[in-house]
Amino acid sequence: MAAHDPADKVRIKRGECFIDPSVNPFHGEVSLNEDRDVKGDWRVEYFDDDGGCYVTIFAGPAAERRARDYFASLKSGHLRIQREPFPQ
Repeated sequence: MAAHDPADKVRIKRGECFIDPSVNPFHGEVSLNEDRDVKGDWRVEYFDDDGGCYVTIFAGPAAERRARDYFASLKSGHLRIQREPFPQ
């Protein structure tokens, strides 16, 4: 879905994403974006194979820097992305 609001366009442009190779590409996107509703809060989000969503929210002083550091650690593999195993 394309952003029409100029503020949303700027917010989306500042974000980042990568595909986690440990899961299928459909569920593998890990994203970093400023929160749509709370300016200054940042979110790192990803999904598991059954559609469960994992969200980490950074708020307060240096929220963007801390979120970007966390995102970079996930992307580089220094932190492992945790997903619940699909129930058997």
